[in-house]
Amino acid sequence: MNRLVPLRIWGPSGSVPELGTKYCMEKMQEMYKWDIGTRSGVIDFRGGALEVNEFPFDGINEIIYDENGVVIRSLLTIPLTVAGVQDNARPTKPREKVQSVRHHYFSTGTHKHEAEWSYAGKHGPDFWGTLSPSYHLATDGQKQSPIDIRTDDEVVDEDLPPLMFLYRTEQLSVVNNGHTIQHNEQPGSFLQVGDKVYTLEQFHAHVPSEHTINGKHADMEIHFVHKSPKGQVAVVAVLANADTEKSISLPVHMRLPQIGDAAVEPNRSRNPTDFIPKDHHYFTYSGSFTTPPCTEGVRWIVMTSPIQIAPSTLAHFRQTLGRNVRPVQPLHGRQVAISR
Repeated sequence: MNRLVPLRIWGPSGSVPELGTKYCMEKMQEMYKWDIGTRSGVIDFRGGALEVNEFPFDGINEIIYDENGVVIRSLLTIPLTVAGVQDNARPTKPREKVQSVRHHYFSTGTHKHEAEWSYAGKHGPDFWGTLSPSYHLATDGQKQSPIDIRTDDEVVDEDLPPLMFLYRTEQLSVVNNGHTIQHNEQPGSFLQVGDKVYTLEQFHAHVPSEHTINGKHADMEIHFVHKSPKGQVAVVAVLANADTEKSISLPVHMRLPQIGDAAVEPNRSRNPTDFIPKDHHYFTYSGSFTTPPCTEGVRWIVMTSPIQIAPSTLAHFRQTLGRNVRPVQPLHGRQVAISR
């Protein structure tokens, strides 16, 4: 009873106020004050103040607490009927409880998915949202990736921070995880965007590009996947086109036709910076992973200038991967910014 500051409480909101944490705590305080008032003597109830912080009950993996190095994220809550109050603001059929899912982008080998998915057929992108409750954002999400970047009317110029690619040279370590050829990184490579620093986890390729510029695909798109100490994700997308004259050779292990095959070649090294265009201007927007569970909250950085790759490199990826591309998704009012 001797607190000098309010007790801080975090809890989900409700689709109606009576189902939210704030309403419940107000009722609890009323009961508490009634109880205090019925007792004999003088009781000092200072320190009984509450500070209630509500977060959206339908949010998933959103940061609800970030203080003193501690980060807490939300899980989906289940709509309820309590004390005669019906949750009518949401569909009456409750969604199955969704567990936190580790994205396969942060696995160094093959990964057991919540449900098998692919880029074609009954497990293809049109059906991802139905394959598992964990994949519902593929259908319900409002900030999904990839997108079509329209340079004529959808790009807003902003004074964006410069990019610093602090990548290190290391030996070649690659895996065919069944959906792409992934190049795993050892600790020590970083991306700095203004005052934020992200660790490079891995990079991988999509054929053709997933993002389009004014409706047009590039031959390939390379995703450099980064994560901050607080778990925030930034993906740098580099578009690539085949060119016989001015081209670079991506580090490709030529014997990776089988899913699950991996290789570490101590005699071959590369620096991912070699695959970043010299021109560091970029588009940026808030989106999602482009593969299930299509988690949102990803900071996308799409380089404005493409790189050139050898036609033989492109042919190898096409032969190994086929077409591993998710169609572009609606913007839903999002804006795309471009660095000056």
